[in-house]
Amino acid sequence: TSSIAYFDRWAGIIGYGIYLYNDFAGYTGIMRGISLFFGFNLSPNFMVPYFAVSFSDFWNRWHISLSSWLRDYVYFPISRYLKENQRNLSTLLLITTPIIFTMLASSLWHGFTSPYLIWGLVYTVMMVLEQWIFLKWPAFRPQRQAFLFKELRGFFIFICVTFAWVPFTAASPGETLAFWKTIAKGSGWFTSPSFNPWIWPLLILSLIVDVFEVRYKDENFIFKYPMIVRSLILAVTFLILFLAITWSSPSVTNVFLYQNF
Repeated sequence: TSSIAYFDRWAGIIGYGIYLYNDFAGYTGIMRGISLFFGFNLSPNFMVPYFAVSFSDFWNRWHISLSSWLRDYVYFPISRYLKENQRNLSTLLLITTPIIFTMLASSLWHGFTSPYLIWGLVYTVMMVLEQWIFLKWPAFRPQRQAFLFKELRGFFIFICVTFAWVPFTAASPGETLAFWKTIAKGSGWFTSPSFNPWIWPLLILSLIVDVFEVRYKDENFIFKYPMIVRSLILAVTFLILFLAITWSSPSVTNVFLYQNF
């Protein structure tokens, strides 16, 4: 409803996007750690996805195992077939058709429901538009941009990805459209927000690890520090986890979201 404060909606969807990332990254991180006990070194499944500078870059960093499989067994085969057998197609169709089928496959993998299909459609539209822009104006490709412009582009990608999570968590297409509509209209702008302001520093803290990963280009960057520093980081981490579990215990779930897929 429009009675919900405007900033509560923003806090909710941004918080959900970061929660989803931490839930999935934590789940796969635990699996990788347990596998090491048995001598299996599983490949990373994330590569700081919220620091992506394009939508295709985001999918190269998010859920790498699934994205790589879809790339190798859906995107590349369709792309090769079209280039070899459908040479009369325009360059734009040759580029975008594989994207459409790949995102459709990703939607069906998550579940054959209308919200997941909308979620896949949203990403399809964003990625097709992006490829059209890169094709028409090559200067907009990330590798050709200056540092500041690339950072602004990264922020824009983060906002778009955040909005794209709405159908992923919505119960119905109507609920998704209602949320987007109220955000676009600014409904609830003059309603006082009710979320705890501590949510913002906690959300930022949850991304600090990614900031250091980007800086060192190494997910094991913590081992570069002396033992005393590593011990302090570990202690602070456990304290944050304890406080987070304590504060959220009434509404917390014991099931990782991605266990449902």
